[in-house]
Amino acid sequence: MKKFFLLLCCIFSITTITFAGNLLANGNMESQGGWQVNYLNSVAGQNPTATWGYTADKPAAGVGGALYVKAATTVSGSSQYCIYQAITLSADSVYSFDAAFKNINLQNAWCEAYLGSIPVTGQDYAAPLGTKIASYDIWSPSTTANGTFKLNASTYNQFTPATTGVYYFVLKIGCGMWDSTVPACEVIVDELSLTATRTKPEVGFLGTNIVGFPTLTTTFTNTSKFATSYEWNFGDGSATSFLVNPQHEYTKEGSYTVTLKASNEVGDSTLVKTNFVIVNTKPALPAGEKLYGGNMENPNFWIVDFLNSPANLHPVASWNNTTNVPTAGAGGCLYINGPAGSGANVQYAIYQKVNLSSDSVYNFDGAFRDFTTGLKNFWTEIYIGGKPAGDGSDYGPRQTMIAKFDGWNAGSAVSGLDGTFQLNAINLKPYIPTVTGDYYLVVKTGVWDGIGFKIAMDELKLTGTPKTFAGINNFHSDRYKITTRNHIVQMDAVSGNIELFDISGRCIQTENTTGKFASKALNPGMYIVRVDGFTIKVAVQ
Repeated sequence: MKKFFLLLCCIFSITTITFAGNLLANGNMESQGGWQVNYLNSVAGQNPTATWGYTADKPAAGVGGALYVKAATTVSGSSQYCIYQAITLSADSVYSFDAAFKNINLQNAWCEAYLGSIPVTGQDYAAPLGTKIASYDIWSPSTTANGTFKLNASTYNQFTPATTGVYYFVLKIGCGMWDSTVPACEVIVDELSLTATRTKPEVGFLGTNIVGFPTLTTTFTNTSKFATSYEWNFGDGSATSFLVNPQHEYTKEGSYTVTLKASNEVGDSTLVKTNFVIVNTKPALPAGEKLYGGNMENPNFWIVDFLNSPANLHPVASWNNTTNVPTAGAGGCLYINGPAGSGANVQYAIYQKVNLSSDSVYNFDGAFRDFTTGLKNFWTEIYIGGKPAGDGSDYGPRQTMIAKFDGWNAGSAVSGLDGTFQLNAINLKPYIPTVTGDYYLVVKTGVWDGIGFKIAMDELKLTGTPKTFAGINNFHSDRYKITTRNHIVQMDAVSGNIELFDISGRCIQTENTTGKFASKALNPGMYIVRVDGFTIKVAVQ
């Protein structure tokens, strides 16, 4: 005769959806069917006896046959009967267990249900092998002798998987002797079920870089559960974002309330965090200085990017570090500890937006010190250019490098160095913007192999000076050979910083070179070249 499943407890509401079907095979306990059996750590010769499809007695909430288990031991130790089966659970659902039970005799005895890993022969089953979701035993006097787990168990929990995958449902019944009490266990269980339920989302989020100065780039990490869509309101009047983990730029000073609404097919939940992002007014900078927070004591002025570093090889940075400092620094510094690359690029980059004028020349400097033992395959590079993509790509191509330390170029003995960029870096050169506007100063440091790196930087400065020319009548034409061809000014055998001015005194090109110098293509007219303190007037036809 076909057996009808008895629904023990059904509670419906507008905020939950229970998916049809019991995930447990042969939960009616009339046959062993899909269940596996393990006696766990039962003492030899003391295994319990079990009867499937037992009809001589049954729980009040049971239907038809049940599983009858009788356990006892005459020696110290346990006598346990464990049944289990593999099931696939989803991280986007909540799981509820229920069953009918009847306790005929419990002396130092228990009945416990778990979700976790597969049982191991000869080993007891408990945390951390699995998470207990329901139990009754002699230590819980509130347990009813004849009832259901959902209504009467001493321990009852719903289960939310951390990840989607295969888990094991485990039910163990048994008793044990560890004192003078004679153990005995006689239990009947029936109608075992495990069902999935969807609920309204549990909404939550975190933020990094939430206090700083404009432009403040804040990254939001979504910690919500059970949601299928999201709506972010950043509190500054900007457009709603529907991304899972958005990044947002705050361009003006103020306190901003952030709201996240998470939704699924059941409903939606909203979390409001008042004054979650604080954007402070930037302090005044010294005349000509363009970098905020160059003393490396406040990370809120900078945006951090690990570029193309593998996720498991991110360097660790310590801001305002006062233990490992460059001699040329002052106060705290930025200390970066990068792991070995093992053939991969390991990089730490910081950057910030700077507004530069085409009428000025900009020079970079800063204190630098290497604390690594045996540094190799290493670089620190300073760029002015576009904003890093933030997509895990490297930075450098089509940008302008203005200073560099590395472990392989001549003149860059960076290992053990304690100095400055102006005195010790290679490829050091001024930067002259072609147009006035916003640029990004980017500092990236890293290795691709070897033992990693431990370096400190401090007092980073990007200082601009107007492109003006003094002493326009002080001409010396006999020191350097200078020629013009095809609207280009050329010089041979020069060394040092060369500056090219138009006749009004406006600097139009600066270059640090050794050997030959060639200007960019020029319009016809008079120009002034300054090199090594000497000035030369030249006509371009």
